[in-house]
Amino acid sequence: MKDAVGYGVELIPDQSIAILISTGCNESCLRQVQEEIAGEISRLFEHCCGFLPTVGVGSPVSGLIHANRSYIEASAAMEQIGRIRKGEIVYFADLSEWQEGSEWYPIEEQIRLVQSMKQGNNAAAKTALADIMHDLEGKEVSLFYFRCMSFDLINTFLRTMNELKLTIPQEYRSHLAEFTTLKQLNAGMTGLIDLICDYVQANKESKNTAMGAEIFQYIEQHYREYDLSLEKIADHFQMSISYFSRYMKDQTGYTFTEYVTHLPMEEVKRLLKNSDLAIKDIVASVGYADVSNFMRKFKTIEGITLGQYRKLYS
Repeated sequence: MKDAVGYGVELIPDQSIAILISTGCNESCLRQVQEEIAGEISRLFEHCCGFLPTVGVGSPVSGLIHANRSYIEASAAMEQIGRIRKGEIVYFADLSEWQEGSEWYPIEEQIRLVQSMKQGNNAAAKTALADIMHDLEGKEVSLFYFRCMSFDLINTFLRTMNELKLTIPQEYRSHLAEFTTLKQLNAGMTGLIDLICDYVQANKESKNTAMGAEIFQYIEQHYREYDLSLEKIADHFQMSISYFSRYMKDQTGYTFTEYVTHLPMEEVKRLLKNSDLAIKDIVASVGYADVSNFMRKFKTIEGITLGQYRKLYS
């Protein structure tokens, strides 16, 4: 689209893509621009991949500092898509239309609260809760109606924890079951936000660690193969080439090519020090058919020949 710039990033654990669009259009045409861009992304994805993607669209924001809020809204819209049907485009702004009556607290804040907790975003979840509490404080409704809203909010936490297979610690149960003021209710819910977000973050780190271990184990098992490439590994782990390239650099300090060169070098050095195998057999064992080429590469990197290395360290 003219005068619009897009930035994308892969969200590997979620098997999704986040796209941030910057446009200079005025507020009156923002929804039209959103629809045009979302539709174009959907068509482009179908053309390239053969199927329609599900697309969630957050609210427009005025600057990068608020981009995370829009991302949380888009993620919440994505969840609603899962409950409707695949291939849909859902706008977060439309979700508030499902709300029944103005006496209830804002459903969009409830959605932001849930989505923030599921993403482990502690600050965003507490901001959403604070907005809900502020809204509840200003309600002029009966005590019965007030308690109904409060228990609905409690159920929101219970459903989220149930989805994450988390149990409520005993100390929080009294806060939620026996509260007499909004302050007490808020204290119990704030504690649960900490509990939920800490769990989600730890779970993310555990998954990232496990995925990293799988990747490096795969490379160590296959680095001797002549056709091992950046493209082959990225495809095996369902990543884009650019993401995998950055991941390798971040995790090891090496580019993929440097790392795959580093592994056989280290294995050759280990065998030179700890075995009596002939040098040509050692080189062949790490997948190099061209012994002379490897010997030149080894000397360039280590500064000495393979024979000198063996004499020095064996």
